[in-house]
Amino acid sequence: MVGPPAAAQRVTTGLWSGLLAAAAFALTEAWLGLTMAFHTDWPVSFCIAVLSALVYFACLALSMRMGPAHPAPAP
Repeated sequence: MVGPPAAAQRVTTGLWSGLLAAAAFALTEAWLGLTMAFHTDWPVSFCIAVLSALVYFACLALSMRMGPAHPAPAP
């Protein structure tokens, strides 16, 4: 429940774009997790959690390459 919004926060700056990205990440992770669990002997929750972690770390790496999405205010 925390992974998709955390990943979306890393790559978006606006409210609506963040909500849409989080929803897209969550739906994609859920469907891919179900598919992975169907084709393997792993539990669904494990597959979804692994995908969520992978998406978060991919967004973290992307945000580090692009610079901070939310720059600190000037003093």
